[in-house]
Amino acid sequence: MKRTNIFIFLLITLLLFSSSTFMQACKFPQINPTEKISAPRNKLIPIQGTWKVVDYKDANKNAKVNKSLIGKTAEFSQKGAIFLDETCNSPKYKVKVVNAVDYLFYNYKLAPEDLGIKKDKIEIVSVTCNENLFYDFILIDKNRLLIYMDETFFIMDKISDDTKNIAKIKDTVSYEEKNSNESSQLNSGVFIGIRSNSANISDSPSSYRTIWISSKNKKTLDILKSDGIFFPRKTGFWYVNVNRTSKSGITQDNIEAHAIDSSDNKNTKITVPSHKPSAQNLFRNILFICNDYIGTEYSMGSISNNNLNKFQVLPVDNLENKKGIKISDLVGNVGSNILKDSLNSFLSVRSDKKDTFQDQAIDEENFTLTRRNGHWVMTGRLNSSKNEMDYIDFDLNMFPPKKLLTFDDLSLSWSEVKNNIPHALDVFTSPNGDIAIVVSKDALYVYTIENKTLSSKPIEKIPIDSTESIIMAEWATGDYVSKWTDSFRDFIKNEKNKK
Repeated sequence: MKRTNIFIFLLITLLLFSSSTFMQACKFPQINPTEKISAPRNKLIPIQGTWKVVDYKDANKNAKVNKSLIGKTAEFSQKGAIFLDETCNSPKYKVKVVNAVDYLFYNYKLAPEDLGIKKDKIEIVSVTCNENLFYDFILIDKNRLLIYMDETFFIMDKISDDTKNIAKIKDTVSYEEKNSNESSQLNSGVFIGIRSNSANISDSPSSYRTIWISSKNKKTLDILKSDGIFFPRKTGFWYVNVNRTSKSGITQDNIEAHAIDSSDNKNTKITVPSHKPSAQNLFRNILFICNDYIGTEYSMGSISNNNLNKFQVLPVDNLENKKGIKISDLVGNVGSNILKDSLNSFLSVRSDKKDTFQDQAIDEENFTLTRRNGHWVMTGRLNSSKNEMDYIDFDLNMFPPKKLLTFDDLSLSWSEVKNNIPHALDVFTSPNGDIAIVVSKDALYVYTIENKTLSSKPIEKIPIDSTESIIMAEWATGDYVSKWTDSFRDFIKNEKNKK
């Protein structure tokens, strides 16, 4: 009996020792959120000292770079902050650790290597003045910063730990004064394109409408509405709608687009069908509209369960062309590899789909843009060779090219929106960062934005139907707001006169 007890005691001791050794030897990965907020290390200012702008990297090749910023300096301390002609007394510093790929993609549509960043994580240092954002900086390492201004990343090198000019801070224009002056000049407006999904597309096509929302000084000015999609292009305003024709038992949905003649606001007669007549039914929905392209979903012949089975992106200037554009038309020959790699990534985590979709030929035209968490996302589709109505959708491992998308930035994070408005399905924010359009299942809410935070209550509520989806958001700022308002109001008036 004693021997048995001794044996059990030794066995337990051995197991405990082994377990302890195993736990020390094996380091399990820590699960970190995408963003982690931490206090400055050692209670020091993470960007303490004097910095100098030494170079730049343009995020948009068409942007005009303000090269006069090269050579300018910035100073940061607990007592104050100075950058360009702006100053801040008693600033606060907040450090946010983010995933480099996610942060740069969702905010700037760039990859880390575009900015020479090789780290998986980067630190965003937010400097605030009396609860207002002064500037955000990307801390590359202890001696290098990035700041984004006017579609350009300016590179700053640390030149000293000292801050000689902070004491002179009262002699310059304060950030609060300048920010107050600028806020009185904020004008923003947006065309929201909406599709109302047909309950049975075989019987009737989906319908479309446009809502114009404008504001000045964060107060609503105009809310105008019209059937069809009215949208801006470099050549002027255009109008798009879907027209259904039925002839000899064949039903076809044709996307019709035409320019609006600015001289008398009449439609120029250049309407073209999206497909040449054929012996098959053609059912089509519009998924997104940008300046030069229209993303669609369609089915030829018949449909099942009201589902359309293929994607296609059509150029606005050549809608009569039966072929859509290819991924390679947008990004070159690498597009084919992107499709294959993205599909393989999807199938690697969806083993239930491998037998059906592995090693099937990929159609480079079968892609579109879809909305997710406040951004447009590139989405590919692969149809089964046995049954084309059986398909899978997968994310493409690429940023939406500039040819498709010119503006998709958010002035606040998606998590900020969801935390404050749990029923939010989507959000769009103005280039000015002054207003946000929050989408729910039954309304569009217009909120003001202060310090990257939504106002406590919306300044406007615009009802929408639960079957409606957002397919376009085109923003105007400054003087363009009144010009776009006048053009849309004239268009609405002209359409009423026709009736």
